[in-house]
Amino acid sequence: MYGVAFPIPKGLVPFGNCRCFMYENQLKPRHKVERGAKINYTSLLEKTPSLSEYKINFVLNPVEKYLDPLKAWFEEGNVQRGLESMFSMESLGLPVTEEFSTVDEEIVQKFKNTISYRDGGYHVQLPWYEDKVKSVPSNHNAALKILERVVKDLEKKDLYDQYLDVFKQQEDEGIMEEITVTPENFQNYIWIPHRPVLKLADQTTTKVRPVFNCSYKGGNSISLNEATYPGVNLMGDMLELLICFRANKYVLLADIRKAFLMIRLELKKDRNRFCFFLKKGDNLHCYRYSTI
Repeated sequence: MYGVAFPIPKGLVPFGNCRCFMYENQLKPRHKVERGAKINYTSLLEKTPSLSEYKINFVLNPVEKYLDPLKAWFEEGNVQRGLESMFSMESLGLPVTEEFSTVDEEIVQKFKNTISYRDGGYHVQLPWYEDKVKSVPSNHNAALKILERVVKDLEKKDLYDQYLDVFKQQEDEGIMEEITVTPENFQNYIWIPHRPVLKLADQTTTKVRPVFNCSYKGGNSISLNEATYPGVNLMGDMLELLICFRANKYVLLADIRKAFLMIRLELKKDRNRFCFFLKKGDNLHCYRYSTI
């Protein structure tokens, strides 16, 4: 009919709304399904005899069932983020088996060789796609415009001081550092836009916290995330982890406070790729993260 499907080793998966796999006489005007009408899967096999050995398991009709806090801010990324979730193997209910390629092994091994432990913390050199990271733009104009909007919005809600307190705490802990950069040199750094996430429930201790958008890109440019080597998907072992969790007699649970913010960036050029602006009063301040 009007739907599409794709084969997998264990069957044929129709993709899309189930109405796309019904005959026209099974549909009412405005695409309402008649009472008692059944989805006619056999037509798929009739029109494509070569697929007769496949078995229809289910029809995918992805529906957003959770609130996406970034949707209102990053409209240009809604489609990409939706497709990524829609086509992920976990969403299809299929086991994920991903092996290291030769390139993966080389990049991972190079990253491991750069890890060092000193001064009470781990220091790393981030794995980049060198041909891509050179093309990531500064984004300072976008970061400044978004900052103006964030400041204006939070000041109306009397929450901007709380927003700054989160950054001050990170600065006191050595997670980030203030740098001096003149406007004519903004283009030599990569600036990451940030925005607040508000949780105003009474039981929430931190009412407002910053979220950075490393996926931001303007025009035909690439984002910082796209220039970073993501590694292989490790979530395929989640089922094994859950089974071990239920099968063993003892379980150890721990809360690693700010785990990722405790990993320090070894190279100055890496730190210069994680810069951001803050406004205190009428003054603009420049910061960068010395950890990730």
